[in-house]
Order: sequence, then C-alpha cells, then structure tokens
Amino acid sequence: MAKLLTALGVENQKPNPDMRLEVYDKAAPGLVLRTSPTGAKSYAWRGRIRGQRGANGKAANPIIITLGPVEALKLDEARELARTYWRETRAGKDPREAWRAKATEDAQTFAALAEQYLADPNFAKLHSAGPTAATIRNYLVKPWGQRPAASI
Repeated sequence: MAKLLTALGVENQKPNPDMRLEVYDKAAPGLVLRTSPTGAKSYAWRGRIRGQRGANGKAANPIIITLGPVEALKLDEARELARTYWRETRAGKDPREAWRAKATEDAQTFAALAEQYLADPNFAKLHSAGPTAATIRNYLVKPWGQRPAASI
C-alpha cells in the first residue's frame, strides 16, 4: 500500500497484532514506514540496483536498509535519505557500501569498550575485580574483541 505519509499519519499509524505493516511513501521512492505488532515504528528504504541481475537472469533481490526509528528520525530526513539511496541505485551503485563503511568507521570494537570498562576505577574497587576481568578477557574479548560493539 502506498500513500503520502504525513507526520500526523505516521504518529497515528495503528499496529496490526498479527503482522508487521509496511506503508510506502508516495513522496520518496522506496521509503517505507514499518509498524511492528508491538507498535514500534521505523523507517526503511527498499530498492534495487539498476542493471543488477540475479543468477537466474531475473532482477536481483531488493536492498532493504533500516533508516531508524520514527522517534529518532523525522519524516523529512527519512525522505532525503531515501532519495539519496534511490539516486545511487539509479547510477548503478550499492548504497549499502557507503553505509557499511560509515558504520565501521564510527564503530567501537567490543575489546575497546571492555578494556575501558575494566580500567574504570569503580570496577577496580570490586571485591572480585581480578577474576571478573580475567573472565571478561578470556570468554568475551577473545571471541568478540574485533567486532563492532553495536553488532553484539
């Protein structure tokens, strides 16, 4: 279903308790308002890269990028992002590449955050600081250390 989204319409969108609702915006190509059964609302963008084909020769699968929750992103900002992604796909570029690069650049690794926590003077005051630090380093930092903290 496509309709012209308004700020009031986004705010008043009612959830369906059985399934997620997706309403496309007529003003911005590919912009979708998603409403979960719990009532959480977010903006997403859906599109395809021009000229890209799948293994079977048909159009490739759509790209879906979550733009953010309605509370953190205004409708005008979501529309501008959608238009930017649409222009990139029309030019044959994958908008996920720039998005991933920025996310990686901005991301702090789990290891960096863990060491920051372990260096906190309040942590050192704990009775079990030594064993807890060893456990964190051995069982959490070793397997997850290089991952962006936001991905965990």
